[in-house]
Amino acid sequence: MKLLKSYFSFLFLLITVCFDSLYAQSSYIRVNQCGYLEADQKIATAFSKKKLKGRFFVINKSGEEVFKGNIEKAEPLLWGQYYHYYLDFSELKEEGNYSLELTDDTRSTEFNIGPEAFKAYTEDILLFMRQQRCGYN
Repeated sequence: MKLLKSYFSFLFLLITVCFDSLYAQSSYIRVNQCGYLEADQKIATAFSKKKLKGRFFVINKSGEEVFKGNIEKAEPLLWGQYYHYYLDFSELKEEGNYSLELTDDTRSTEFNIGPEAFKAYTEDILLFMRQQRCGYN
């Protein structure tokens, strides 16, 4: 009976490790979560455990591809266990909500392009600056 429990424990551990490695994400994308103004330079960072090449895509809220660009190597390329890349989509100036996608189906969080990009943070920034002074007004 003890041997059977050990066998099932080992089998469960093996299955857990296999499924974890099958579904582990190997690439990540980081964007400015506040958003971008239309005329801003728009660069996101991708990092991956394997080398990336090719293109990235900007997807609008309805799932359509609205821009594609080349994945550019960042310096230093390898930092820690990840390779780093820049995703430059500065040419995209149309207002809206978007996400970035790599060819391996890695997708960024949603971000905004437009005048609303920083509006939600105006009061927070002013509050922070007031708190950094000696006293309030």
